[in-house]
Amino acid sequence: PVYIRIGQQKANKHMKRGSLKKRITSFVMQAVLSTLLISLVLVLVIENVTARKDLKREIDNLMSVVSRSVVPAMLFNDRREASATLATLSGDSRIIKARLLNNNNSIYVEYIRQQESSSENINETFFSGVIERFKRSIAGDTRLLERDVITVNGEKIGELNLWLNRAEYNQR
Repeated sequence: PVYIRIGQQKANKHMKRGSLKKRITSFVMQAVLSTLLISLVLVLVIENVTARKDLKREIDNLMSVVSRSVVPAMLFNDRREASATLATLSGDSRIIKARLLNNNNSIYVEYIRQQESSSENINETFFSGVIERFKRSIAGDTRLLERDVITVNGEKIGELNLWLNRAEYNQR
């Protein structure tokens, strides 16, 4: 039993001597890792906020251009031209639906992104099923991003609504 106590005392001295060095090393490593983790979280948060602000600004600019472009068509009751103006939104893959309302809040014209199909040999039942799934995905996976009231000389003549694909929105 005496030799066990002597061994324990030597081990305790060794642990105390080494433990300060280990504690300092451990503390420094924890501080570095904590700093890196906090930095990573801050970078991700800042990137997310910046990307969403940029996206919002892009969509606002796009809406402003489309709203101004559709005014003559609405004033002259030219639905074909209004529809063609909304169809220009097909160039932006994030936008899956746009709706132009008249001053009575009824639908004037509407644009819905068509589903791309690469195969021409699709039977009708399969194709109708694909269309139904696409409609459900549009209904469940969309976000009304923005509304823009269209005015002429301070008088409301309509409203433009845009829906954005959530997956595209969240990727940014």
